Amino acid sequence: MRRTAWLLVGIAALAALWWWAPSAYVRHRVTSLVRAHIGEQAGLTVRARTTAWSLALGRIGHLEIEAANLPLGDTSARRFWARMAGVRLAGHRGDGPPIRGIESGSAQVEVGQDDLERLLTARGIANPRVVIDAGVVTATGQLRVGPVFGPATVRGQFYAADRADVHFRVASFEVGGTELPPALANTVLAIIATPVLSLRGLPVPVEIDQVALEAGRVIIRARVMGAPR
Repeated sequence: MRRTAWLLVGIAALAALWWWAPSAYVRHRVTSLVRAHIGEQAGLTVRARTTAWSLALGRIGHLEIEAANLPLGDTSARRFWARMAGVRLAGHRGDGPPIRGIESGSAQVEVGQDDLERLLTARGIANPRVVIDAGVVTATGQLRVGPVFGPATVRGQFYAADRADVHFRVASFEVGGTELPPALANTVLAIIATPVLSLRGLPVPVEIDQVALEAGRVIIRARVMGAPR
């Protein structure tokens, strides 16, 4: 009986070494690599599932990265997640994306109205307010016109460009209650030539598939690329 008990303990220990220990090691290593890439201010969760054999071959079976309040230039993403399979990790340096290659993967970035308001504040708009509703983005605020601030309203939609950047297409532009040509928004606000959001700083390289507007948020769906661009 005692020999059987020790045999069961040995089997359990081997199973832990085969399944739990490699996954725990990967979670710790990926967390360190991602932290070095994105900093400490974002909330981060890493999930991994692999075996000792896969790890010996330099591959991770399944990897999931989720972050909250992830910095994206002048703003931040309310939520980011990426799910990947057949992952190869980069080295220990923190100056590039931690993922060296994958077999398959998808990602999603969620940006809220408050995130966009912080972006407008960073670009010189006073008291901004953003509303996302029925597929249209409406932004209002106090815009500097010469030496004074005046009320301004811009409406439009987001669209993907250059595979990892999100731009804003202006549909209408009003300053002080007067409607102006939408093209003037580029000169006054610099929001056409400059990306509103760039996903190039994500911890994994992505290519945007879709930019969708839902009530109160922007959803960006993407594919995780096999290697950094």
